[in-house]
Order: sequence, then structure tokens, then C-alpha cells
Amino acid sequence: MKVKSMVIALVCGLAFAGMMIGCDDSSGRDPITASAATYQSSTTSTTFTAFSSTTWTYDVVEWSGIDSQGAVTEATIYYDPITGTTTAATDAFDTIGLLHIQDDTYGQPYNPQTTGVVLEDSDRELVLPAQNLMGIDVERKLYANPTATHEGKDAFMRWLEILTNNTTEPITVNVVIGGDLGSDDSTEIIGTADGDLIVEDGVDNWFITGDDTVSGTFGDPIVGHLLDGSLAFDGVDNLVTFTTTGQTGFYYSTTGYTTTPYTVTTMTTLSHSPEDLIYSWTGVTLATGETKIIMHLEILTLENTLSTQSAGLPDAIDAAEALESAPASVVAGMDADEINAVVNWPAARNNGNVLGVANSVTANTLVTVTNVTQDTTAQSYSLSDGSFGVCIDAAVGDQILVDDGTTQVTVTAR
Repeated sequence: MKVKSMVIALVCGLAFAGMMIGCDDSSGRDPITASAATYQSSTTSTTFTAFSSTTWTYDVVEWSGIDSQGAVTEATIYYDPITGTTTAATDAFDTIGLLHIQDDTYGQPYNPQTTGVVLEDSDRELVLPAQNLMGIDVERKLYANPTATHEGKDAFMRWLEILTNNTTEPITVNVVIGGDLGSDDSTEIIGTADGDLIVEDGVDNWFITGDDTVSGTFGDPIVGHLLDGSLAFDGVDNLVTFTTTGQTGFYYSTTGYTTTPYTVTTMTTLSHSPEDLIYSWTGVTLATGETKIIMHLEILTLENTLSTQSAGLPDAIDAAEALESAPASVVAGMDADEINAVVNWPAARNNGNVLGVANSVTANTLVTVTNVTQDTTAQSYSLSDGSFGVCIDAAVGDQILVDDGTTQVTVTAR
């Protein structure tokens, strides 16, 4: 996504949901703003005739073994310590980012693709073609932040799980991500969003893993796992980390890669290793013709490579806290439709040009925005505090109609 122009202006004196929209924050009114903006669509730049894996190398980090099923098998973080030498810490992952789509009984994995794979965003985003899994069409996109810096603590890999229902009936599925870490049997949970060392459903948007906390040193990088953004419409529902012996769950590395649906009960009894991770978004319902996007990140930061976790953990926490609000760097390379469709981060609310503060619309509902002047429409879900954002092309003076299914309001793009 590229915004060529954006001029924010509050729109005053409009009735919405029984209240007046105004500029006086002290009055308790809830303003909606509309700004001039132009968005560009994603552009395909390269087609692979036969694809197996690729590597993206930047000054801060190298992401390697990016394969044709959308997994990453390795990442190396580099840093320049005071001595002026460049050191690398490798083995962040064994395999991370494997995708399965399930219902309550059956599931199917996203299978490797060797044809139809393309690059977008100046060859920085890998696009894997859509597969029909459990009745919905699933496309995957992987993007490594090319502008990451040590100071910015923003070296991340981003996955977009793009789900589209092209049937004539609503479909409800579970989106399950799995993989395993390079820290192997030494994997430990060393940080979570709420400050404890327990990964909790509905509480932790992110968690951090490290290697060998018993000795106070580690050989593999600390990794931040960002699953959701704050105030998301649809947050992660099930988090499983196999750092405790005796837990059971999916073993993604070797099982399930078939076009024949497997039974979920069979998958949940297979063997696993302590480094295995699983997280899922359950009960994701797509209406006929609807697209929803689940976005998740893996992060490496500079201090992850130092000899003690006490040095690396604060930077990993800073990185997670900075990125979970979905700043512009997190949605770089995404077009307006993609930003609008993300349901588990405040992507559109924090990067759109038609915006509403808390309580401006009904919480957790689909908001339709129509540029009446240009006869175009875009939709995005409001967040749990009743705020929203939508990306839609607009010029100064365009009339913008906002509809949350209960009340309509017209604002003017400024």
C-alpha cells in the first residue's frame, strides 16, 4: 500500500448512533474523519516456472529456506557489536509457518506449490497460489521487512492467510498455524504480552521463546511470535506450546500433506517435540463472496544474539509492543483491499483514510464505506472498542457514506 496524500480533518455536526459527530472531544462526541488518499494495487513482478525455495538477505537478518508451502526453515540475525565485528546467530527455526484449515471434524494442509508462484512489491513478497481447503480458497503471502534496522527492532517475516468463500453458503473454519523452532528441546517461554511466562488464549497477542534459560546463555536466537494486534476484531483462540512434556498435538513437519482430508482426532494424538508451536483462530466464518485475512509475524531483534537473555529479552518485548499496533511498516506492500480484510490486527484502523475513534460505530461489525462521488465501496470490521478504519480512494470534497448496519453518516473528504 502506498498513500500518496493524506490530510486529516475532523468532520463536525453529523448525527451518528444517536450522538452528534463533532470536533470537541470534551463533549463526549465521537468524530469520524475522511481524508484524501490514493492507494495502489499490488503488482506482480516475477513468475517462477518451477519453485522450491528462496532466500531474502538484508543488512539485519537473512530469511532462508522460504519454501513452496509457505514455511520458513531458517533465519539468521546479524549485529555489529562495539568491537566493530559482524556476528551472526543462526538456527532460529527448523520449520515455522505451516498452515492447516480445519472444521470440527476434518482438516487439510496447504500443500507445496511449484507452479503459479509469483513475487510482488519489487520482489519482496512471495505469493503462493490459492488452494481450495475445506471449501474455501486459501492464498498465502510472505513478506520480509527490507527496511529493518537494529535500532528499529523491526526485522520481521509476515504471513497473510487470505481466505475467500466463493461458494453460495457461509462457511466456518479454523485456521491453524504450526511449526518448530531451532532451539529444539531447550525451548522456553521467556516473555508474554501480559508479563508472565504462561501463554494464554485470549490474553496474549504475542509471546517470546528462548533457548536454554537454565544456564543463562543460549545458542539460538530469541524469537518473538506476534499473532494478533491489539483490539482485534478476531483474535487467536488457541495457543499450544510444547515446552511441557506430556502435551499432545499436531506434528506438522511430517504429517497431513495429502489432498484427502484427515480427521482432526487423528492429528491431535501424534508425537511432537518440545519446540513445536501451534496457534489457531477458530470459528472464522466467511459469508458468500467474503474475504478475510489472518496476519501473523515472526520477529528477530539485535540483542537476541547476545550471550545472555537478560540483554536480549527487553529488545524482543519492545519489538512486539511496537509492532502489535500495526504501524505502516507492518502493512508495507499490502494494497487497500488487503489492509481492509485483516481481521486480527488494527491494520485498517491505523492505516486507513476514513477513520472513527472509539464508540464511533458498533463494535465488532462490518462497516461499509462508500465514496458516493466516485461510486466505489470498501468494507472493514470495526474493533472491540467501536473504532474503525477503511482504506478507500478519495479526493478533497468527495462525499463519503459510512454505514455500520444500524446508522449511516456522510462525511466530506478534506
